[in-house]
Amino acid sequence: MDNDKISFAVFEGACARLERTIKRLWVLAIVLMVLFVGTNALWILYEMQFEDVTTTVQQEADWDKGDVIINGTGGIKIDGESKADSND
Repeated sequence: MDNDKISFAVFEGACARLERTIKRLWVLAIVLMVLFVGTNALWILYEMQFEDVTTTVQQEADWDKGDVIINGTGGIKIDGESKADSND
């Protein structure tokens, strides 16, 4: 038997199955793109419901000696000795 030849009916059947598979894959790709856009739109709507609020705090500090260092995170470090730490 010669392995290089197949019947026309088998070839047509294989082509028909492949066409159905390709059509299903296109439908799947379109559904996934719609879901992708929809979920991103829902995330944008979710993030838009929050309001960005900026507050400013002003504070006065008194100290007798030493340096006051205010870092970027809002913490205050006092270099030196305060009245509570001294042995007066």
